[in-house]
Amino acid sequence: MNLHKDTILLFNANPEPSLLLASNAPIFTILAVNNAYLNALGIEEKVLVGNGIFEVFPDSPSNSPSPLYQSLHKVIGSKSIDSILQNRYDILNPKSAQKETKYWKISNSPILKESGEIDYILHTVTDKSKEVIQSEIKDLSIEQKARLLATSGLFASALLSNESWEDALKNAFSLIGEAVDADRVYYFENFTDKATGNKFTSQVMEWCNEKVVPQRDNPNLQNAAFEDFKEFFEPLLQGKYYIRSTKEVKDNNLRLILESMSIKSVLIMPLYIDSYFHGFIGFDDCHNNRNWTNEEIEFLTSIASNLTIAIDKKQKSEAFAESQQRLQSAINNSPGVIYRCKAD
Repeated sequence: MNLHKDTILLFNANPEPSLLLASNAPIFTILAVNNAYLNALGIEEKVLVGNGIFEVFPDSPSNSPSPLYQSLHKVIGSKSIDSILQNRYDILNPKSAQKETKYWKISNSPILKESGEIDYILHTVTDKSKEVIQSEIKDLSIEQKARLLATSGLFASALLSNESWEDALKNAFSLIGEAVDADRVYYFENFTDKATGNKFTSQVMEWCNEKVVPQRDNPNLQNAAFEDFKEFFEPLLQGKYYIRSTKEVKDNNLRLILESMSIKSVLIMPLYIDSYFHGFIGFDDCHNNRNWTNEEIEFLTSIASNLTIAIDKKQKSEAFAESQQRLQSAINNSPGVIYRCKAD
């Protein structure tokens, strides 16, 4: 099909990524493509020109016509411009060979003959992916903040329940794991060898979802020496959290242990009681090299603080009960009579 000279000039002058389509519905053959379009989609001209637009960009399997199909037919029927403000169509990134999520604003404009009939359709696209994705992230962030805030209250309530400490932790960890979409949540306690003064840590409690293998009986997680995992403990001993993708871990031994548990990324929060490094709470993602959001980190910092308060309260309650038991034992074993006096 020979294109009019003025049509070609108009088409090439368009700075927006564009195709020139024949009006042969429902095929809509691609007659020309400008450089802006080739650059925007990373596609070669020979793939486009001469083929129908739905041959190159097939509709997703569906019983209903796509927005683009409807828009082009609307142009044919009305002989007027029709636009699609937001249309998702993922494209293949030639560098990564992976599909990329893309959102496009599409404009279909008829080019009329002197007789008033449609000669061509100017199909123009604008990449709106950045704006759409940022908007989705903002909406998700608001929703996530509300969910995390609600979970924080439920976590505190679970720890204060009348259940056993072990059951309370399991329920509380389940709430947190589901809220931040973690595969595992666990709690370690530190201790010092009185003979050597060396510091160690052991896992005390673990929750995990059904997608991963539990590590409660993993010997690598019992009596682990601080000295053997300096990269891991250095920030924790400074009161900072430890956050890493497994592939970024420099310590070869630590990286191998994380890999053996299928961990892709990890976030660890230290637990301090009266300035003493008591232990830590950790969160594993076994499916993604995860970038933890600021909202998630702030939330989990708060969770670590609430857990520290609960542990401190439990320890003090146990210490008081033990002292009362020793006192009662002393009274029961005393050969004489002990009087409790009240000063006048």
